[in-house]
Amino acid sequence: MDGKLRRFEMAKILLVVFADSGQLNPALAVAQHLERADHEVAIYSFQEDVSQRCARAGLRAQCFSSGVVALSAAKQEPQRSLKFAGRLRQRGWVARWMRAVLVDQVPAQIEELRRVVRAIQPDLIAVNAMAYAGAIVAELEQIPWASLATGLQSLPPRDGTPSPYTDIAPLRHEMVASLGAKLSFRESDLVSPWLNVSFMLRELMPPDAPTDTVYVGPALPLGARGDERPFPFERIPADRPLVYVAFGSLVSHPPAIYEAIIAALSNQEACFVVAMKDLIGETFTRAFPDHVIAAEWVPQLELLPRASLMVNHGGANSVLEAISSGVPIVVIPVTQEQVLMGTLVEEARVGVMVQPADVSTERCRELFTRLLADDAPERGNVSRMRQLDRGGGAQASALLARLAAQYPRSAR
Repeated sequence: MDGKLRRFEMAKILLVVFADSGQLNPALAVAQHLERADHEVAIYSFQEDVSQRCARAGLRAQCFSSGVVALSAAKQEPQRSLKFAGRLRQRGWVARWMRAVLVDQVPAQIEELRRVVRAIQPDLIAVNAMAYAGAIVAELEQIPWASLATGLQSLPPRDGTPSPYTDIAPLRHEMVASLGAKLSFRESDLVSPWLNVSFMLRELMPPDAPTDTVYVGPALPLGARGDERPFPFERIPADRPLVYVAFGSLVSHPPAIYEAIIAALSNQEACFVVAMKDLIGETFTRAFPDHVIAAEWVPQLELLPRASLMVNHGGANSVLEAISSGVPIVVIPVTQEQVLMGTLVEEARVGVMVQPADVSTERCRELFTRLLADDAPERGNVSRMRQLDRGGGAQASALLARLAAQYPRSAR
């Protein structure tokens, strides 16, 4: 959308989201922009209640939540992020997990969500692209709905291997039909007949990316995101490059990966900040040298402007937020989508990808030294791509408001 974003009459918009940070963060930014434009927002979350998180993010939105799903159960395990990453490398486990979350649990979600929709009477439902119950209820209640994609799940693997979503497609078709709805999908993602939004940058996507989607770029928050905690910024030295290491909110690599990364550069060469999540108390973290700041949680959006390099897992939010701060990227992937993201990062020449089996201190030192150099091509490329950031939160909210204005409740 070019030029000034048009304002529309007040609309009531229901966001149907997943509660994990990778899916929730872009939706919260959209909600902030919608409320700034005087629209009324309600949020329905799967997995867990997000009402406190929304309040801390400054939202007035009325929040509803469903019961706990399989992903939340995994959060209770010791070393859960490490174990979860291992399971995601097992195709059979992934297929069973996808079936549980994306097929088996959906029918039980319909009645409750339908009661919420009838109670609040939204003009529009904006659905996370894998929150199928939201689209089904919108179809049953004859309410326009938009699909919001937070990653690359709509694209097939580059190597021709079937994606794990292929395994659930027939069961998904039967489930949707049994509930009286008709939906279209692309791999895992819902395809809306009204509006499809992706929080990816079009310039990072492959040439054959879907053309029925609006690529708005990263949706960054207006102020607080609601997950802020204290962080010792005073420990970060100003006289050395900062290498930021974070593998998202759900997965972790084995200790050997972290050890190889932090051994690649000395105290005189760099400072490392490492987000450890549930691994922060493990024995190997207590052996980190002095130039490593390890923390359970790191304020990523505040830290990235100080960073010279980010090492991540290829998650969409991590990659896009690094680009938004002009920071080159090293991707060490876990899943197929993250391998694809790493490939796109390399093709755009804003970073490199290293498979976990190829990570070593020597390989990390070679890459870090090259990418930290002032004349590294990736530094110039990521700086130029940074200028393409179109304000995903503002754009997505304006698109949703425009769609809601075309189909107001009073006209239905």
